[in-house]
Amino acid sequence: MGKGLEVKFYTGADPEYQAGLKDLKKKPLRCDDRIEDFCRVVLHSNHLESLDNLKTAWGTLWACLRSEEG
Repeated sequence: MGKGLEVKFYTGADPEYQAGLKDLKKKPLRCDDRIEDFCRVVLHSNHLESLDNLKTAWGTLWACLRSEEG
């Protein structure tokens, strides 16, 4: 007869994967500050008064997203 079927139960975390995560250092994304600026302008906007601020914040965010890392 064959070996049979191996059954594994999901416990919420793969030990090998979790071990690999410990080696990684968490670092902020390169455009975090630009995203924060854009969100602040959007959330605290006074309609027409902040239109120029919105254009500026979007322009700097978009430039950051298009730029090469480093």
